[in-house]
Amino acid sequence: VEKYFVAQIQPGAAALNRSYHELLPPIRNLEERLASTAPAAFSQWRGERDSVLSEGTEASRQHVAQIQSLLEPCRAAPGL
Repeated sequence: VEKYFVAQIQPGAAALNRSYHELLPPIRNLEERLASTAPAAFSQWRGERDSVLSEGTEASRQHVAQIQSLLEPCRAAPGL
């Protein structure tokens, strides 16, 4: 877990998460300003994009929670 997840996957996931939280608010602000002129297809795409982003965020949270619960017995009994 530490070799692959903590050392390789988690840093990339954290960078992606930072970018998500940095970029999405101004994008959503712009989208709201243009909402009255945006075509219906864009609104539909936007809803699908938000759904995919939410699913990805939730999947990441669930993955971390599962790893933490898997490692919990190791933390309770150090040295084993």
